[in-house]
Amino acid sequence: MRFNLVVNIELSGSDKTAMYSDPIGFLQDHLTITESENAVCSVLSAVPIEQLEITKCGFPKALVRHLNDNDIYHLYDFNKFKLSDIYEMLNRRFCYNDVGKYTSLIHNAMKKYGLSYTDTNIDSLTPLVECGMSTRTVNSLTRAGYIYIQEIALQTKDKITKTRNFGTVSRLELEQKMLEYGLWYSDV
Repeated sequence: MRFNLVVNIELSGSDKTAMYSDPIGFLQDHLTITESENAVCSVLSAVPIEQLEITKCGFPKALVRHLNDNDIYHLYDFNKFKLSDIYEMLNRRFCYNDVGKYTSLIHNAMKKYGLSYTDTNIDSLTPLVECGMSTRTVNSLTRAGYIYIQEIALQTKDKITKTRNFGTVSRLELEQKMLEYGLWYSDV
């Protein structure tokens, strides 16, 4: 059985140089792995998060091409953006179903490696299905490509109101939940 292990290590200047030049050798020298009779452990590969290419994250080719076109080559590059910047970038190229799917892939990869946007901690994103809203409201928003309640706050009230099968009851329910989470619609 194999599994991935993400290790967060703070390094000094000389150790950083050693880590970047030979990550596996550095970890073999500095990381103690205790083996038992039934388990043989070894470091098979090591890549500093700053060097983890998005092509290695399992993203679809169309998403990788679009991210590369926007100067995002490494997973760590997402740290330089606001959540709204990424959402707008994806909206310029993809239909709302793909935007939701791709946003989720990006969030999951970032969460896996402990990364966040400049304005939003990935761990603070709350999926719509966990907010306690009616199935009708959640389905309308999900079909429109939204996954997290925080994504709604990136949109104008007018845009959300125009969502298919999203009536007054759904709007009032959403607004109540947004207030509970300390969120509101964007002005722009």
